[in-house]
Amino acid sequence: MIFAGTGNGIFKTTDNGKTWTPLGSYKGLEVFALAFDDNGTLFASVKTFGLAYSEDFGESWEDMQDVDLTVTSIAFDSDSNEIYVAGFSPEGFQEVYKIPYDVNSYELIGTNKGLR
Repeated sequence: MIFAGTGNGIFKTTDNGKTWTPLGSYKGLEVFALAFDDNGTLFASVKTFGLAYSEDFGESWEDMQDVDLTVTSIAFDSDSNEIYVAGFSPEGFQEVYKIPYDVNSYELIGTNKGLR
């Protein structure tokens, strides 16, 4: 199974890329980042929706509490149950946040604000 985030939604293939099926939840929307954690949870950053995750290979999605960031990269520390997201703030700064899996807080751990 392969997933692709595109400028027109999230697509899935189960036949080594011969055919692709759009996932209806985000059809037609720009996807900035897409990644699996070590436990098989799929995370996505989708324009207008922000961060979302799926525990059933994209069949259903849950929105996460929004961080004020256009997320372009997603990384994980599955042992610590933390997500690291990077992207651009509304002011155009590059920022990195650490987010616990329970999404009860966001911690800014890096920014280029003040370096310009």
